[in-house]
Amino acid sequence: MSDLLEPRQTAVATEPHDQPMKPKAKGTVIDASLRFARTNPELVAYAYKNAAKLNASVDDLLLDAIDRVVASRSRTSRPRVVGRNRA
Repeated sequence: MSDLLEPRQTAVATEPHDQPMKPKAKGTVIDASLRFARTNPELVAYAYKNAAKLNASVDDLLLDAIDRVVASRSRTSRPRVVGRNRA
């Protein structure tokens, strides 16, 4: 308990911590749909299994799957809800 009451020296930055942070050489932006696709273990397993066969990256295959889902949903029209006339 007495240790808590004793004054301590403030931490002082030393090499290499006294230098400003350098930006990373390459940054990667992952969109939300790709992050969501990565949460599906079956889809990720399929992408890893077929990436080498198709000469494509795993992310490319996942994005292709996303594009296919979006295209299939845009082709199918949703039924319109029509209100009933009340008399």
